[in-house]
Amino acid sequence: MIRTLLTTLTFLSAALLAAQDQWPLEIPTEKGLLTIYQPQPESYEGNHMSARAAVQWKGNEPGAEPIFGAIWG
Repeated sequence: MIRTLLTTLTFLSAALLAAQDQWPLEIPTEKGLLTIYQPQPESYEGNHMSARAAVQWKGNEPGAEPIFGAIWG
């Protein structure tokens, strides 16, 4: 029983660490760089999940400051 539990926890930990390598998601465009940070779940009802994520936009213009925001879905 304990061996099974430890094996399961080891695999779950490895999966979580691997998933962290994908965030933040950076999307380069002609006008700048859009960065989407890891979504955070807000609710789950039936087959519908709501989440929010922080975003950052940094334009290519010289001296451009990053703009931060959030998206929901």
